[in-house]
Order: sequence, then C-alpha cells, then structure tokens
Amino acid sequence: MKPVAYSFTIDPTGRPLDIKRVAKGYVAAGEDLTPALAVAQFAAGAARSECSLTFVPTPQPIAAAPVASVMAYTMFPQQRPTAEMWARVKTAGSTCYDPPPQVRNRAFPDFDAIPKQPGRQSWSMIGFDIDEAGKPIHVKAVAGNGNAALEAASMTAIAESRFAPGTRIGCQYPYWVGSATMPAPPMPEEAKFRATGATCPSKAEWAVEPNLTYPEQFRRRAVEGWALVGYDVAPWGQTGNVRVLAAQPAEEFGEQAVRLLTAAKRAPSATGYTGCVDRVHFRMGPTMRKPGAPPVIFDPPQPAY
Repeated sequence: MKPVAYSFTIDPTGRPLDIKRVAKGYVAAGEDLTPALAVAQFAAGAARSECSLTFVPTPQPIAAAPVASVMAYTMFPQQRPTAEMWARVKTAGSTCYDPPPQVRNRAFPDFDAIPKQPGRQSWSMIGFDIDEAGKPIHVKAVAGNGNAALEAASMTAIAESRFAPGTRIGCQYPYWVGSATMPAPPMPEEAKFRATGATCPSKAEWAVEPNLTYPEQFRRRAVEGWALVGYDVAPWGQTGNVRVLAAQPAEEFGEQAVRLLTAAKRAPSATGYTGCVDRVHFRMGPTMRKPGAPPVIFDPPQPAY
C-alpha cells in the first residue's frame, strides 16, 4: 500500500476545495480518501492555496488495532466484518454472545430528531449488563465518533430495552445514523466558460440522453458537487473533445460528468456544433441513501432529466 497525496485549496470557511489526487492509479481500500478530505474542516480565516496532504497507510493486525477503530469499521452496512473483528470488539469475559440473550423489546432512538453531521455518519456503541429480570443495567457509552445527541439517545434506548430473564455481563449494542448532506459550493454560470464563436445552441436535443449516475463514494457521505463540461458535437450527434472546465469540491465530479457526456448523443444536425458547455449538478435527493436513485441533473438552460 502506497501513500496517497492530494493538492487542494481552503476557502474562508475552512472547507477544502479543488481537491485533486497528485498521482493517479488504483489504491487498495482507498475509495473513501477523497470524500473524507472533502468533508474535513480546517480553521476558518483567509482563503489558502497550494495546500497538500498525504494519507499514509499503516497496516496492523486486527488483534493489535484500537478497539474503537475496529468498531467503526464494523458499524455500517457496506462493511463486511470478519469473525476476528467481532472477537476484537467483544468485551473480555463477556457472557452476552454465546448464545446472545433473547430480545423481548428492542428500543430505538428517534433517529429523525438527532442532528446529523454533514458528510459524516454518526455511530455510538453502548455497553451494558443484564440483571436477572432481563433489564439492562450499568448502561454506558463505550465508543463513538462524537455525536452527543446520538450517544444520549442510544443509552436511553438501551435502558428501555428488555431481554429474556437471566444475568449477563459485557453486552454491547450499536446505533448509527447517516450523514447530513454537504451542499456543493456555488456554481458559476456556464456563460463565463463559453468560447467566442461557439456554435452550440443553448437548448439541447438528445438522441441518447446522459446516463445520470452519482459517484458512489460521495453518495455514501452525502457530498454534493458540480462540474462544467465543454464538448463538441459531430453532425451525426456524437459528442467529442469532452473536457472538464471546472469542478468542485473534487475532480472526481468532473471525471464523472465527462463519462456522462461522452456516452450521450445529441440529435443529428447539418454541421455539428462546437463550444458546447453544460453544467452537471450532483444533488442528494430524498431517496439518495439507496443506490440507483436518479440524483444528477443538468442545470438550466439544459432541460432536467
């Protein structure tokens, strides 16, 4: 595993923008690195440029990894924890797993009422014992990633849960909530990028519409973005010379927009067009916690799909 370096800028609010990988190529287990940097927060103040950051992987055996780190890995549905990971998470001396106690009532927090963290899923692991009557006792927060409201609501939910009678010690149960949407930074008007002498009409007629697909790694963290893409069109409608004119907060949004436009075809014309510019806005919708929802639109003057 190699270090992964990035260049970026920081706006006056402390938000990273213009994020680019310094060296391309496949990085094992690296799909979340760019989104993680996109949701980082630096100190507010004057805008900064020519910033850099390098992620350095430090592999270690699961048995030696911090328990909280292993818990964080096992917390979310997209992960596939191993038996060794579960063994690392369990409390030493626990009598709560082989077999687990029968649940008589599992209480849950009011997840809708818990403030979400932009671009960051929240989790809380709650530890407890069970008394002879099946009531949780000694309820405490074992680990989490800093959402105090979720932690408090999770402890309340555990205290209100009930199990089959029988004393148990060293039990644990996690709760988690998804990310709040991190909106894209403001998008400039495409007119600023339209070249003098461009022949492309402002209204597009598509023979093959763009396949509107959200970059999956940013969907997981609910990070929105945009891209302005320039291209030409052959008389038979095929797009060509597709290129990124601008993209935020990371270059991957531009790369995805290029893929969308490259696969699309406009309606045939007598001479084709030059100097086309489209704005592609990647927005999280109400169903975007699930893969496959239609999350990408072309901003006016292009028609929305």
